[in-house]
Amino acid sequence: MSRHYVILDCDGGSDDAWALILLLKAEAEKQLTLLGVTVCGGGNTSLHNAAYNILRILKSYGRLEVPLFLGASEALLGSSVQPSFHGKDGFGDVLHPDESIQVEDMVHSEHAVAAINRLCAKVFFFIQYPKEVTIIAIGPLTNIALCYSMYGQSFAQLIKHLYIMGGNYQGIGNCTRAAEFNFYADPEAAHIVLLKSTCPITILPWEPCMNDRFFICIKWRFETFGKCAAKVNPAADILNTVELAQFSTKGYTAWNPCDALLVAAFLFDKQIIRKESFWHCTVDLTSFTRGQMVLDHLHEIDKNAKNVHLIELLDAEFFQCAAEWAMGLRDLNVSIRMCEDNKNANI
Repeated sequence: MSRHYVILDCDGGSDDAWALILLLKAEAEKQLTLLGVTVCGGGNTSLHNAAYNILRILKSYGRLEVPLFLGASEALLGSSVQPSFHGKDGFGDVLHPDESIQVEDMVHSEHAVAAINRLCAKVFFFIQYPKEVTIIAIGPLTNIALCYSMYGQSFAQLIKHLYIMGGNYQGIGNCTRAAEFNFYADPEAAHIVLLKSTCPITILPWEPCMNDRFFICIKWRFETFGKCAAKVNPAADILNTVELAQFSTKGYTAWNPCDALLVAAFLFDKQIIRKESFWHCTVDLTSFTRGQMVLDHLHEIDKNAKNVHLIELLDAEFFQCAAEWAMGLRDLNVSIRMCEDNKNANI
């Protein structure tokens, strides 16, 4: 079996950190190669803060050699959201500064959009197994949209699979009444990506992450998992402090790190995905429903091929096991099996 090559595109919040941690664990077990991490602004926090937060996690793992690239600082048409849940710094505004982390000196000078294209092309043309790069996008889709806009189909042909945390499929919003945060942060970017992608797309929308469908008790997160993880993993200690400020002090009863759920679905699709479907999806760009993901319920197949593999339900108990595995607290009696190529909605 060929190795899987992964690029993580994110916006530097605490759930982005958990997503990165899962990928670092999978890489440590030689299941994939993390080619690099790219960050964007206009989402959970500023571009600088997003990079700083990712560097903080990489440092805690002793993995500062993982390439990190700065991308777009705001949405294609300018910033449209004011993030609040993750705090101004994306990490809850509770950590003491780490003076050893100097973003400008530690990130690569190459722009994230150019880096994504270059890394994908490098694997496509110079590795034994072409078209093996999976992009996991867990923030606004600005960087990915710019890749399609700048490089066109020469970029599109390089991608094996695109995973996206964002959008909503039942009209339930978490940023506005009608839209999910990542898609609303840059609706034009989301529209471009869904329109121009030719590879399989898997989307984890907002609704499967809601408490009535995915519930992990906040008490388990901090009093069981968090305490044990902090004893063996420095990143857990960081995220315990961050998420205590974000979740527990604000009265939340459940832990739902949406971005990490998407990575778990990428790594363990057979074990964690409980319900899925295939749709033609696009994004509304106007009025009250701006940023809402729109599904073709009329199934006009001839005009609109199904372009999205949609995750509708996840196994919360299995994710708890995966989180413990990522922290080194347990083994998983399953092999890591990323979603296969036949998860192509264009059928």
